[in-house]
Formats: sequence, structure tokens, C-alpha cells
Amino acid sequence: MGSALPVTVFLLAAIAAFGQKQEQRPRSNPAWPCIPGRAIDPNYIEIAEGSGGQVFLFDPSEVAGSHVLMTGRMQHEETIFRSSGNLRGGSRSFEFPVDSTVESLLVSVSLQCRQSISMTNPAGQEVIGAGAATEDHEFKSGRILKFTPAAPGTWRVRIDGQGMYFVVAEVKSELALNEVRFVERKGRPGHEGWFPTNRPPALNVEQMLEVNLSGPAKDVKFSMVSSAGELLQELELPAVSEDGQYLGPATPRSRSFRLRVQGRDENDWPFQRLHPALFQTAP
Repeated sequence: MGSALPVTVFLLAAIAAFGQKQEQRPRSNPAWPCIPGRAIDPNYIEIAEGSGGQVFLFDPSEVAGSHVLMTGRMQHEETIFRSSGNLRGGSRSFEFPVDSTVESLLVSVSLQCRQSISMTNPAGQEVIGAGAATEDHEFKSGRILKFTPAAPGTWRVRIDGQGMYFVVAEVKSELALNEVRFVERKGRPGHEGWFPTNRPPALNVEQMLEVNLSGPAKDVKFSMVSSAGELLQELELPAVSEDGQYLGPATPRSRSFRLRVQGRDENDWPFQRLHPALFQTAP
């Protein structure tokens, strides 16, 4: 996909910059990164969200393990769930569907002041440790799991603790969200067409949104969601071709959003795909 390269670059930049900043402090601080009153630099979060990357809180002693996330993300190009924000103490649960086209599932969770991070498969069984089809990597403030194959159905993640969190689920699948762009009609008379606007979408203004989806999909519907993964508004984007192209009006009502696509695969399993980069609207 066209977005894979910038996502990877910014992901590496976010991890490297965060690691370098922490390495300037004494390595003997046992509380890192869960230091009372210590907030994460919002610039790292903005870079990660805007590119579709992720801030993952590695302890300086764990930076060598960052390759697990980097290589894993390069192998899993489709995002099916994202949520980020601040947990103010206690717990929060997330769930997402895995469809029958998924060959492999990667789940990466980072929580600044982690108490526990747990995951449950569609059979209702908690995933504990690595197995024949599972990689399970534990870090001081995070956990990365890989499932090959991944059973279709509803998967759940639960985090307990407080502070900044990122929960990201990505898959390897032929059902792919290839392109999401705002377009406008331009061109010479008789040769008009839809071209990218090459500018941020405007807030509270109707614009045309073009989406390209490949792979076996039916009952397709679209919506805008927040960085926390919550529904902001539903969209009507009619299909304009048989090869997965959709085009229709969209009026963003929020300052930032992601596009979410939902439907059913060829075996009637629910699917979900997200455009990982967060759109920022312009007034």
C-alpha cells in the first residue's frame, strides 16, 4: 500500500526519539516510564497518530526488542482497530472482529503505568504465553502478540493501570483498504475527473471522499471514528465501480477523525478496516 513507507518511517522516528530522550536520564531510575506527573511529549503522539504509527514505551534496557514491533508492522499492513488516549486509573476493554481472510494478526499494546494487559480469543480463552501459533512478548509498559493463523470472531483486549495508552490491531489479509482521499472534480472540458485535493479536509464543509477497497467484501458501510476508536458519524459512500471504488459526499464534524470500513467477508464473517492515519481538519 502507498501509506506503508511513511507509516514505517514515522514509527521508527517516534520510537527512536522517545528512546533517546529517556536514555539521557539515569538508567537506574526503576520507575521509568511510570513517573508521577510525567506526561509523554505530545509531539510524539501527534507524529504517531498523524502517520498511522504508534508510540510504544520501551525501557532503555528493552530497546533491542523494538524489532519485534517494527518487523511485525511491516508484515501486517492492514489496520483493523486502533485506540489511543489516557487511562486515568482502573481498566478499559476493547474488542474488534477478525474475519476469515486474515492470515495473521498482530496486536501491540503500550500502557504508561501498566498493571496488566490481557487478551481473549473468540473462544473466550485468555491468551497466556507463547504457543505453537502465538508469539507473546512482554515489556515493562507493553505487550506484543502475534497469531498465525488467527481464528475468526471477536477478540478482546483489557488494560489495567493508568497513563497514555496505544492499542493497535493489524493483520495480513487480501481484504485491504487501499486508498482514502478527499477529491475534487478538475480537468479540461470533456476530460474532467476526480483528483486529490492535496489539502486537509475542511471542517463542517461537504467534500467528496473516495475510498478503494480490494478483496471479498459485501454489505460495506463507512464511518468516521475518533482517535479513541469511538463512532463520530456515519457516511453514505455509494459504490461507483465493481472493483471496490466508492465515492460520495462527506462533511467532517470533528477536528480529527479516522475512516472506518465495516462489512462482511465472502464467508459472512464481520470485517473491519481502518485508515490508520488520523485526518486533521482545517477551519
